[in-house]
Amino acid sequence: MKNTYKFGLALLMVFAIGSSAKAQLNPLGAQYYSNQYLINPAMAGTDQGLKLNAAYRKLWSNVPGSPLTQNITADYGFNKVGLGLNVYNESAGLQRQTRVVGTYAYHLKLNNEANGLHFGVSLGFMSQRLENSDIYGNPNDPGVGQYNDRKTYLDGDFGVAYTTEKLTVQASVPNLKSVLKKDVIKLADVSTFYAAASYRMKLSEG
Repeated sequence: MKNTYKFGLALLMVFAIGSSAKAQLNPLGAQYYSNQYLINPAMAGTDQGLKLNAAYRKLWSNVPGSPLTQNITADYGFNKVGLGLNVYNESAGLQRQTRVVGTYAYHLKLNNEANGLHFGVSLGFMSQRLENSDIYGNPNDPGVGQYNDRKTYLDGDFGVAYTTEKLTVQASVPNLKSVLKKDVIKLADVSTFYAAASYRMKLSEG
């Protein structure tokens, strides 16, 4: 009885306090809802014309080596084609990461203007380094040298989406290089797959 009471109280607190829950992965996961192109290349140029987005995030500013993330995207849609550019920069502790990709997307309209299939592919480069000047310890550590000896490499993303006037279903494989070619050095906090579904409900005339 006591356990049931505790469980009910905990459940009530979750509903009362945590009426909304959010989770994220880098890069800038909390921005996916407002800038879907950030994670899925198929969403580049879904609307006609030019869209520009910029995001900046700095955590724990008083802590040395605190995470800093910057991102700029631009995408342009015309006819059935979407073009985009995604520039991402991150530093956290010793890690420095820069990624620049260009995107081509194709938007296929179905039985009406609101329904469509979207395909997108991004291609560019990724650079990952450890900052030697910030190392407290032996800068000649072979692990550091092995990590920094890696060259800037080719990287990309692939994504698909299906949209109607109210429904959006999408999936993407970001960081294709991490999927197709495994490094000897394992990396943490790298997205490997993304999927999302959303439905727009009309609650009132407004």
